[in-house]
Amino acid sequence: MPYIHKPETTIKHTKNIAYFERMQSSVAHAILLRMSLSPKDAKELSQLQTLLGIFLGLYFLAGLSTFFLFSSAHDKSFPPFFHWFLFALVPNEHFSTQYTVQLTAYRGKTFTPPELFGEANDIIPEATANRARDGIRHLGKALVAGDTARADVVRAELEAAYFPKDLSWQVVKITYDPIERFKTGTLEKVDVLGTYHTK
Repeated sequence: MPYIHKPETTIKHTKNIAYFERMQSSVAHAILLRMSLSPKDAKELSQLQTLLGIFLGLYFLAGLSTFFLFSSAHDKSFPPFFHWFLFALVPNEHFSTQYTVQLTAYRGKTFTPPELFGEANDIIPEATANRARDGIRHLGKALVAGDTARADVVRAELEAAYFPKDLSWQVVKITYDPIERFKTGTLEKVDVLGTYHTK
């Protein structure tokens, strides 16, 4: 059977040749540039490359060490250093859980359904602050662990920093489908861990 020439084959072959020619040209240019440097400049370039390699190596080790320095999977990072087990630690589960706060009443007005902390910008200006979310997470963990002393300390800090007076609120653990929550705001389950009123 005679060979049938396909134009697209020639086009791909031509593109490959052009790509390798550009690669060779770039390498040759880099070599010529290196050769054109004075001994002093070449030495400085070599030192810069060495320092860059050392920095990248130390940064990698610093990120790796956070995995062993922090106890919980959520806290195994210290910005700007992050460990390299991100995807291994992300659970392949249908539902996600999170500690948060829901507001039930404010200045005599009852919220039905309750309003989640992160969505209450009209009442709490810093509702999306990272420190507030971290504080709520620590409060939820303390309540689950039965550590009332720790819970009282964290609650007082949150109230002083973020919650206005005459606010009724609850610490909750929510379970949800991330995609469904994004689309409709629906929560699968809400477990109330504690109920409070900021005077």
